[in-house]
Amino acid sequence: MDDMKYCFARILGVALLATMAVHTAAQTFTEWKDLKVNSLHRLPMRTDHFAYESVEAALEGDRSSSTNYLSLNGLWRFNWVREVAMRPTDFYRTDYNDQGWATMPVPGMWELHGYGDPLYVNWSYAWKGSFKNNPPFVPEENNHVGSYRREFLIPAEWAGRQIVAHFGSVTSNLYLWVNGRFVGYS
Repeated sequence: MDDMKYCFARILGVALLATMAVHTAAQTFTEWKDLKVNSLHRLPMRTDHFAYESVEAALEGDRSSSTNYLSLNGLWRFNWVREVAMRPTDFYRTDYNDQGWATMPVPGMWELHGYGDPLYVNWSYAWKGSFKNNPPFVPEENNHVGSYRREFLIPAEWAGRQIVAHFGSVTSNLYLWVNGRFVGYS
């Protein structure tokens, strides 16, 4: 299906379940600053179910061998910036040239691949000391942004089905576009 060829995600550094369909509400790119907006077009939180194609496949319990599963793991095109204002704002367009971008393994942590500041803390916040802690305001300076792009094809037999993009872990915020169209925010 050509209409589901590209997936673009900007991660500002909440897991997202979003139906991969066109929605009419547009993103404002300020959701990450608004305490009243936790998500847009995300499916409701629920337990981790999976729709296998048969009872036998469900009893086997291996999602990756199911005909209803498509892994997006692997190398994605990746752009990292230290400041929010430096991020590419139109990278989700299907004609955007990302040839100068690096690649990043997904799943993966950009801090372990040379981007940002690798830091682990078991108490407080990782950004403690980087800027003034002033909730609910989020600083734009030294607020790292990673932008990801990946091309993939949806199996033709999935036509007419609800397709769910599942991101198992995102550090902070995520915007998702498919074929240049906004799909969701979490």
